[in-house]
Amino acid sequence: MPNRTINQIIKAQKHRMGDSIFYQPLPVPKLEILDPAFYSYTYPAPGGIDQEPLQPEAARWIEQNGSPMALLMYDDIRNADDPEQAILDFLESAYRAGASQAGWDMESYKLKT
Repeated sequence: MPNRTINQIIKAQKHRMGDSIFYQPLPVPKLEILDPAFYSYTYPAPGGIDQEPLQPEAARWIEQNGSPMALLMYDDIRNADDPEQAILDFLESAYRAGASQAGWDMESYKLKT
């Protein structure tokens, strides 16, 4: 997070947040994800988030550390007809799932064009 102090980051994480990350697995046996993947979560997880649809079809919800997490495996992206669109669809659907269930005002977060 360029140009942000650790205090800004900590303050931001005390409130609801969403995050999407590419995960390259390390040899840690406790993790359920053993292959490269994109994942996304909303914290704290609002009730019902794991009932929201994800895109593309290969994306799914899993439980990780007692909380729902959206997951799209890297191999599914590589094998998609349009890998870039698959990633964008995943990130957008995961964001919408968290934002709608958490009651965020999505209109106020839209970029002004």
